[in-house]
Amino acid sequence: MIRILLLLTGLIGACQHLHREGPQSLVVSPDGSRRYFEMEGNSFILFDVGSFDMEVRQLFPQATEKELADAGMNKPVIAFHMQSLYMDTGEQRIIIEPAGFNDSAQNLHRMLKDEGIPLESIDAVIITHAHFDHIGASITPEGKAAFANATYYIQKTEWLHWLEAKGEPAFLREGFRNSLLPLQEHVNFVDGEQTIVAGIKAVASPGHSPGHMSIQIGERLFYSGDSILQAIQVQHPEWIASWNLREEKVLASRKNFLNRIAENQGWLIGTHFTAPIGAVTRNDQGYLWTALEAKSN
Repeated sequence: MIRILLLLTGLIGACQHLHREGPQSLVVSPDGSRRYFEMEGNSFILFDVGSFDMEVRQLFPQATEKELADAGMNKPVIAFHMQSLYMDTGEQRIIIEPAGFNDSAQNLHRMLKDEGIPLESIDAVIITHAHFDHIGASITPEGKAAFANATYYIQKTEWLHWLEAKGEPAFLREGFRNSLLPLQEHVNFVDGEQTIVAGIKAVASPGHSPGHMSIQIGERLFYSGDSILQAIQVQHPEWIASWNLREEKVLASRKNFLNRIAENQGWLIGTHFTAPIGAVTRNDQGYLWTALEAKSN
């Protein structure tokens, strides 16, 4: 009987391991700017196109000093990385989040070319929201579509909001006008939760911006956009940045997104995370983030 129980325990453990299996063959480049992996039959490159400083107290105004110390965040500023995801399905080439701004706006273009991926070979560009640091690589310095043969996808609610952008800071309005508005003829609108292209779904997550969406890729890979700004907010979803004025919507969307990832035993790519790929699981307190270790190339 004991032997049977041990065998069953082993089988259950093996099944759970297979079900939890995440990004395969994860390799990071020597400079840390590129992560290569495969998942669910697709090939990916996660590009870190740059970073900028963010004040910790603006990010986590609700946290106590002890909580910040326990999280390793008891410092004035942290690096806010910008991650763009390239996906090759064998039939389509897709960019999720053409990130960057100012000096970093062209970094994604250079990095794709370094990988032998022509910009004109990209079929789809998916944008979670229209804030400047998420859209700078959408366009060339001459004001043309950087991915000339691609369709750009964004939530219709988001686009309409930024056409008027009443009450929004000038630098955010300018980011939309400079990086997205000139591409209007290339844009297809997403309406709530729907399939964007084959294998990729929109997860409505309004709050950080009115039409913000996160992304589900296949069954078990997710991309945050700014629904979750840092990994510690998986454990503390109630830590909401001071500039997020729609706090209730931010929290509701964040919890809904975390719940969806955990239900699918999924893996999350955090747009601004330092260690950007990890598993989201439930525990007695809520949710737990476990970063995925990568091999050096």
